[in-house]
Formats: sequence, structure tokens, C-alpha cells
Amino acid sequence: MRDVTRLSVVRCYVEEERTEEDRRKQKCTKEHRSGADAVQNRPHSELKQDSKHLFRMSRKPTDGTDQRCLFFTRSLPLIAVCWLILLLIVGLRIHFTNVISENEAKLTAEIQQLKSNSTGQPRDTETNLNVSRAQWSVDAYCPKSTGRRCQPCQNGWNYFQSSCYVMLHPDPPDWKNWEEARENCRGRNSDLVFIDNAAEKSIISHYSWGSSGTDGHWIGLRVEDGGWKWVDGSDLNETSWIDAPADGHCGVSVTDVGWRSVSCSNRNRWSCKKKALSV
Repeated sequence: MRDVTRLSVVRCYVEEERTEEDRRKQKCTKEHRSGADAVQNRPHSELKQDSKHLFRMSRKPTDGTDQRCLFFTRSLPLIAVCWLILLLIVGLRIHFTNVISENEAKLTAEIQQLKSNSTGQPRDTETNLNVSRAQWSVDAYCPKSTGRRCQPCQNGWNYFQSSCYVMLHPDPPDWKNWEEARENCRGRNSDLVFIDNAAEKSIISHYSWGSSGTDGHWIGLRVEDGGWKWVDGSDLNETSWIDAPADGHCGVSVTDVGWRSVSCSNRNRWSCKKKALSV
């Protein structure tokens, strides 16, 4: 009896479930039909817009990788343009660098050619000048008046210990400072007197006539780097022959007195020296 009752209850429950399922199916069928009717009743333009919207939604990136791919795809034309511009700039730079290098090479060659052309004439002039000097030297040391009999020093120069000396003593308006006196000696193919020994010092002092006090004849001695130096760059060994060195001072030879230290800017007579001719 209990089993029959239980079976009846189960059947009732199953029938209720079937009835509920049928109701849901009927409802869905009605909704589907109403939706289809609504779609059929909608204008064609609205249906087309909805289809486009669904298409865009289906293509929309759904993750970070798709977004990066989309960004790269959109940026690719711009990147290509930038690369083309960069390549163009590099190409132009290489081109103009080559052009500038070629122009510099041409200018350098032209400058060298101009220098060669400009130095050709002075060389000829210098050669002619040397020939003239040589002829002048021959006439000076071996004058025609003596039948070309040569002498160790030119006329007006004094010979002593294989050297030639000349004492220049013009009037006071033509006196010179130390630098000017040295330039005058160089113009005579000589230099201011430089002394090698006491005998030479004595003879120079003897030839320095007309001098007194600090007005003497310039010699090739001046103060450099706190010491007395000769014009040939050597140091004065006999420091007792002149006063202690003072900046801006040079040496003069005074007759029968010796050497005096005076300012190089003073104006004095001067004496020159050069090597004698071997005869």
C-alpha cells in the first residue's frame, strides 16, 4: 500500500515537471515568433546598421596583444616615412661631404701651385743677389787697385786674431740703441763684438776712442735670464770684467776704462766683428 502511494506521488511530480517544461517551450516559441516579427517589421536601414555594428564588435580586439598589433599596423606608414627621411638626410650628408673634400683638395692643389709660381722668381732673385754679394766680396777683399791681391779684412776693418773689427763712431744724432746697433752689424755680414780673451778685450777697448763715462761702443753682451750672455748664446765667463747683471742692461766698451753696464735703450756708438778671410 505504501509503495502504491509513493508511486502515485512520483507520477504527479513528473507530470508537473512536464507541464512546466511545456509552458517554458511555449513561451520561448512565442518570444521567438514575436522577435522575428519585430525584425521583419524593422526598416532595412536599421537592420543594415545593426549588422555593421555586430561586424565591428566581432573585429574588436579582445586582449592587449591585439591592441598592440593594431597600433603597430596604424604606425607602420609613419615609421616608414621617418626612415625614408633619415636615409635621405644621410645620403645628402655623404654627398656634400664628398663635394667639400673634393673642393678642399682642389683649393690645396691651387695654393701649392701658386706658392710654387710665387717662389720661382724670388729664388732667381736670391741667386742673383748672392752672386752680387759674392762679386762685392771679391772686390772688397781683393780690390782691382791691388791687382786682385787679397787681404784678410775689407778696407776700414782692423784685423786681429783671425777676426775683423770695425768701430762705428758717427755723430751723436746717428747713435743707436743696442738692438739697432746689432741690426746695423748684421747688415755688414757681421755681429756686435763678442770677446774671447783678455787680449781681445784690450784691443777693443783701445779702438773705442772718443768714449768716456757710460758713452762707449756697444758690444755683443746683454743680460738674459739673470746673467750676462754673448750674442752667440754663450755665457760670460769673466764676470769681473763688468758690473753685476741688471735686467734690461747691455755692455759698452769705454776707451782705457773697460766695460760698463748701461740700459739697452741708451744710444751709443757700436763695434762689429766677423771672421777674417783666409789668404
